[in-house]
Amino acid sequence: MQPDPWTENWWFAEVDAIKREDLNLSASRYRPESRVAAEHRDPRELLAELRDETAAILGDIEALAAELGEPVG
Repeated sequence: MQPDPWTENWWFAEVDAIKREDLNLSASRYRPESRVAAEHRDPRELLAELRDETAAILGDIEALAAELGEPVG
């Protein structure tokens, strides 16, 4: 079940709770804790993707340099 979009982005603190915290309005003091585990991609997969994208960018740079008659390398 998906959380209500309202509660996903907003929450409320009771006045008494804020008074107990000496009127500290830091959101982290009152925000409900999430029990949903974050999903992370495999770092090796991310690294491979970064290498592929970097190689593509470098290829584009070398092609542009060649078009401009600049030394490639």
